[in-house]
Amino acid sequence: MKLHKSIFLLLFLFISRFCFAQKAIEIDENKITTPLYEVSFNKSSFDFYNQSNYGFILFYKLENDDDFLDCLRLSVENLEKYKTMDLMYYASLVEYVIREDFKIIESRKVENQGKTSYFLLVYEKPLGKKNLKIHHRIYFNNGFGFNFSLRTVTNKFDKLYSDSEEILNSFQLR
Repeated sequence: MKLHKSIFLLLFLFISRFCFAQKAIEIDENKITTPLYEVSFNKSSFDFYNQSNYGFILFYKLENDDDFLDCLRLSVENLEKYKTMDLMYYASLVEYVIREDFKIIESRKVENQGKTSYFLLVYEKPLGKKNLKIHHRIYFNNGFGFNFSLRTVTNKFDKLYSDSEEILNSFQLR
């Protein structure tokens, strides 16, 4: 009987954690809100995909003639156990990993006019007959690393960056 209670308790804890994790992101017509951040976007232009740990992907609703799903992606990493971690240290680790597979085009810290500073990486790599190009903003706040990026093929990068800049700039830490 004790074993059944233990299994039931473990199952309950697992399911409740899963349920609460799924409800952490709130979406209305033009904003994503979590306890950690908020982002504004035009819901009619994107398909939203929820990821774990407060992350998401916004897929552009475009006709894709290149078999690549253009998107904006935000991933969040809980780094609270690393007490000495800060933006520059975290960005250097991310950049180190990216260098393995990508050509770095730009790498610099951006002072963000009264908002939280971020580290910018722009990089690319061959993807079949095309090149994948990524505009990647790295934020760090209260033990969490935030990776917000535009991912597209090089020939569409300038247009999509122009379309996405307002969304990227709307990112606010809470």
